[in-house]
This record gives sequence, structure tokens and C-alpha cells, in this order.
Amino acid sequence: MPMDYHVPLYAGQRYIGDLLVSYSLSSILEEMVPWWFAQDNEIAFTSNDDAVFAKRAAGGPGRNVYIHRHMLELPGATVYLRTNSVKNSCRMTMAPTAKLHIVTITPTSIPPTAATPIASLPLAKA
Repeated sequence: MPMDYHVPLYAGQRYIGDLLVSYSLSSILEEMVPWWFAQDNEIAFTSNDDAVFAKRAAGGPGRNVYIHRHMLELPGATVYLRTNSVKNSCRMTMAPTAKLHIVTITPTSIPPTAATPIASLPLAKA
């Protein structure tokens, strides 16, 4: 889908014309989104009501698990950049008595075997 951008041109207070720029949203996605990101995410330009203007989904359609949407501040248009991961949800399960240990290691002063937890938090039962 092409998108047009109009800029009025003035010489002092006198209107002298318009500068018109047309660009392809799908070309922007193809040329500016790295291939490795497109393999893991469906990337799309959408409207406020999620109508898709252009989409790139090299790795397949998104699974609606990990989604991020950001409004682009374009004059005269409400356009969102949406990413939708092709990854499934995390299926990690833990025993209810498991504890999460946060460890800090300074490689030059503490050997990894001597690291001690700085926090030990009980996890809530799933």
C-alpha cells in the first residue's frame, strides 16, 4: 500500500506549491526489517482498529502470544507498527517448593563455584 506525505511549500508568506512523497509501506518492511527479526516475528503497519496496511511474515503468521504495538507519530495519519511473535507460549512448570536464586558473579574476583545467592524468593504455586 502506498502512503503519501504532503508538505506545503512557502516563499515567505506566499504559497508556491506542495512537495509530495509517496512510499510503499511493504517496501519499508522488506528493506528495513532485518531478516533474522522477520523470521521470529510478524511485522505489520496497522490502523487504530488493526486493519493491516502492510505486513511481513517471513517466519509465518504471529501466534498472538507475544505482541507489541507502537504508534508512529506521522502528521495526518494514525499508523501503528505491530510485532507479533511466531513463538509459542512458554510452557515451563516448576514444583511449588522451587526457589528462584538471583546470583551475581564478578569474574575477576569470585570464582563461579563460590557465588552466593543475593536473593532467594519462593515461587507462587501455578
